[in-house]
Amino acid sequence: MKIYLSLLLIPLLALPALVGAQGVDVRTNTNADVRTRTTEIRLENRAEFEARRAEHQETREETRVEFQARVEDRKEVMLQNRAEIKARLEAEAKTRIASIIDRISAHFDRIILRFEQASDRLETRIASLEDRGVDVSVSVELFAQAEAQLEVTKDVIVQVEADIETELEQEEVSRDNIMALVEIAKTSVRETQDAYVSVIRSLRADVNTEAEANINTQENDSVE
Repeated sequence: MKIYLSLLLIPLLALPALVGAQGVDVRTNTNADVRTRTTEIRLENRAEFEARRAEHQETREETRVEFQARVEDRKEVMLQNRAEIKARLEAEAKTRIASIIDRISAHFDRIILRFEQASDRLETRIASLEDRGVDVSVSVELFAQAEAQLEVTKDVIVQVEADIETELEQEEVSRDNIMALVEIAKTSVRETQDAYVSVIRSLRADVNTEAEANINTQENDSVE
């Protein structure tokens, strides 16, 4: 009986060890499966991450290209606007300058007209004094010089106006060049004015000489 019980207990005593060994195998297999699945998930996540990064990079590149295109479009519009503004300002500037030149030309025309009117009066005055026997030889010479200077001034003004027109046709108008041309005309006008003033002063001297001569004649007559 004892022998029978001993034989029965031996398998029972060995059972926990067997079960423990099997548990170890199960846990080992389970851990291996977990590690394998974890690796697979990690690889899947890595693949998804790389895919998303590639997609984001492509999207960023497209966005960058679109942004650069918009920038270029804006630059082109800005350049076009600047060109239009520059053209408009240049046109307006030329219009203003042309208007100024028209006024200057009209001013010079009035000056020439006054010179011619003064010349007519001086010529009449010289003729009158000659008829009265006054020596106006110096005044006549100065008058001829003034007339010659007047013709020079007329030519200068015509040339200045032509040069100004040429300047206005340039792509970029130089105000300094125009003012220099105007100054040339003004200088010639002053020279003509000075010439006629010399005639007037000479005629006054002739008249004074005549008056003194008349006074001397009257004194001599009264003495006699």
